[in-house]
Amino acid sequence: MSRIAHSVLVMLSIRKRGEVEEPIDRSLQDTWQMPPLAQLAPGRLSLSNKIWMAVLRAYLVLGAGLVLVRIAQLAMAGKA
Repeated sequence: MSRIAHSVLVMLSIRKRGEVEEPIDRSLQDTWQMPPLAQLAPGRLSLSNKIWMAVLRAYLVLGAGLVLVRIAQLAMAGKA
């Protein structure tokens, strides 16, 4: 399973051909601090990300609903 996840991440991180990445200066890595949240720009979600988040929320709500149904079934079975 982890190989599949790794493969997907690698495919998603592949840059367009001809794009050159600048090297990362790691000399200040040990002293770097995250800026305060108030200074950070809000995250931007693409349409596909928004749709995927809706699918995940629906899955979560469905799962929670099924757990509640099962709890109710077990409670009713105990009264019979």
